[in-house]
Amino acid sequence: MALPSLATRYVFFTGKGGVGKTSLACASALALAERGQRVLLVSTDPASNLDEVLETPLSTVPTPVASVPGLFALNVDPEAAAAAYRERMVAPYRGVLPAASTDAQALPGRGVQAVVDGATVYLGNQALMAELGIEVAAAGAQTASWLARAVANEPAQLLGMLAFGDAVRPSAQAAVARLRALDIRCVMLTGDNAGVAAAVAAAVGIEDVHAGVLPGAKRDVIEALKRGGARVGIRASLVAPTA
Repeated sequence: MALPSLATRYVFFTGKGGVGKTSLACASALALAERGQRVLLVSTDPASNLDEVLETPLSTVPTPVASVPGLFALNVDPEAAAAAYRERMVAPYRGVLPAASTDAQALPGRGVQAVVDGATVYLGNQALMAELGIEVAAAGAQTASWLARAVANEPAQLLGMLAFGDAVRPSAQAAVARLRALDIRCVMLTGDNAGVAAAVAAAVGIEDVHAGVLPGAKRDVIEALKRGGARVGIRASLVAPTA
């Protein structure tokens, strides 16, 4: 089987049922393993038949395929995995935080709000706090969200702050450098504050930075670039948030 020569560690097969995803994935995995590479074949199909194809009982942990050295496989039930992830995230706070909230709403570019025990609770950025009449200091080179609570017609009260550091992805600097070598202009559009944006931009080598930009305003910047004759491509994120 001829495989494309790609500088990637991951290959995805997706499509409608019955189009041969499992067959192609297994054939590719076998071909790579026969080249001497270590391969992990993962199925996220709730009705996976990898066990039968590979003649190996599989679980949710990598299992070696005895007949093919270097080949491992596992089955992941996406619904069960999502439920397990939610439980890991929620369990530490069960019994500590209120059991339920109502009327949860997203506030684009600013944060979220919900009603908890009769009070409106807000979690959001400096702009949202300003709307609530709460003055907070800029968080510098950290991404910050503030928690506030308002009851009836009383002024909102600040409860606390969550601060996150943005770790630049290891590949980001090289990716930006490669784009610049191809004479491709890099522009950063972010809703983060100017301190965070400047720190990340300096780390990856981007000079054209727009910070504190709301979703609608990002579209406006992109349209302005296009009107200027630019062909625009979008990269979702150069950082991985860390608490």
